[in-house]
Amino acid sequence: MYINIRRLTEDDCYDLWVWRDHPQVREWCFDKDAIDYVEHKGWFKAKFNNQDVKMYIAEIEDAQKIGQVRFDKDRDQKWYININLNPQFLGRGLGNKIIRIASDYFFNEENSANEIVAQVKDKNQASLKAFEKAGFVYLDQLKNDNGSIKILTYSR
Repeated sequence: MYINIRRLTEDDCYDLWVWRDHPQVREWCFDKDAIDYVEHKGWFKAKFNNQDVKMYIAEIEDAQKIGQVRFDKDRDQKWYININLNPQFLGRGLGNKIIRIASDYFFNEENSANEIVAQVKDKNQASLKAFEKAGFVYLDQLKNDNGSIKILTYSR
C-alpha cells in the first residue's frame, strides 16, 4: 500500500477533530476529555500558524486520509512527534509506516532537526510497537500526571 505524506491544510481541521474526539483514540491521549469543535478550531489555527509546528496528513490511494502527524519544537529546540490515526484505519498495522514516512519527510524539510522525540503511555502497547517498528529507540521512562511515559527517539 502506497502512503503519501503532504502538508496539512486548513481543510483538514474538521477531520482532525473527528479523529481526536473518537472514544478509541481519546483513550490513549494525554488529555482524554472530549473537545468542543470551536475550541478545536482555535487550537488548530494556533498550531497551523506556528512556525515551530509542522503538521502532515498521511493518505492512501484516492487521497483517502488515514492519519496526521505533528512535530512540535520546544524551548530547548527539541522536536516532539504526535500521531493520530483516522479511527477507520486503527489496527491495520499502518501506524509504524506513517510514523517512519512522516519522520523522514520531516527531516527532509527541516534541515536543522537531527532527532525526534516520542512520548508514549507505557500501557499503549500498540503505539510503542509502532514507534519501535518505525525505528524509534527507547531512551528513558518518566512518571507524571499522565502515568508512566516511555521516551523514544529517532535520529537522522
